[in-house]
Amino acid sequence: MNWILDGLVAVIFIAVIIFNMKRGFVKSLILVVGFVISVMISISISGYLAPVVYDNFLSSKISDKITSEIADYDVVTVIKENLFEKELGVEIEDEEIRNALQSGDVTENLIGLCQGFESQLDEEKCREEINGFLENSDILDKEFSGKSGSIIKSYLIDNKDKINTTVNTLAIKDKTERTQSVEKLIVKPAIVSIIRVIIAVIIFMILSIIVRVIAKSADIVKRIPLAGSINSFLGGAIGFIEAIVLLYALALLVKIYLTLGLGTGNILNIDNINKTILFQIFYNIH
Repeated sequence: MNWILDGLVAVIFIAVIIFNMKRGFVKSLILVVGFVISVMISISISGYLAPVVYDNFLSSKISDKITSEIADYDVVTVIKENLFEKELGVEIEDEEIRNALQSGDVTENLIGLCQGFESQLDEEKCREEINGFLENSDILDKEFSGKSGSIIKSYLIDNKDKINTTVNTLAIKDKTERTQSVEKLIVKPAIVSIIRVIIAVIIFMILSIIVRVIAKSADIVKRIPLAGSINSFLGGAIGFIEAIVLLYALALLVKIYLTLGLGTGNILNIDNINKTILFQIFYNIH
């Protein structure tokens, strides 16, 4: 799959450059400038509308869904059984783990618990196992199921700096408070980002139609002999820029696909993307 994605990147680059050479510089410039302005307007408007759409139409439904999916999920049990007992070979009380998870830096607190027992494990060993468990989202693979689990896992994969907040949130003992915190701090940002992209795409499509109508008037330049050759060459340069923007947009759509959990078990997944040479450059742009 990785070579297919890289091949697609190469094909898009070549095709867009050739197409813009035929289209010419003037028309391409109008389209690209219009494209950039359309993107800026789309991003600006979608940034305002996405949270409004979420709060007014999705928040309550998602909260109910999360409640049903994480009602029996206990992050303390998962960490105790699958990290401390299975991987590190130490036994620690549930309440001590919960206290370590609910405040401060999760990794450092768990390392402190690990070294607080006569486990014959040094700090490096503890840190390696704990970081691997958290950063690979194993904490969700064990028992967390449903769409919420997929969304949170994708959120963690794309936002490694949010792991601490996520674990702090999942460790809250009261189910109602835990649900509200998960929805507000984890699920809402992930869903809002998806809504924002969808709204931005719709607005952009509308604006791009207007830009294309305006760009049609530039076809007259092709009829001028010398200007036509220069116009064609410079059009290719504009095509290079346009290809970059198009590939970034494609990467955003793939990110939405994976965030929704649709890539689980398929060949289009984060592991294959990380093996690509070209595609991951656009996928990792934030």
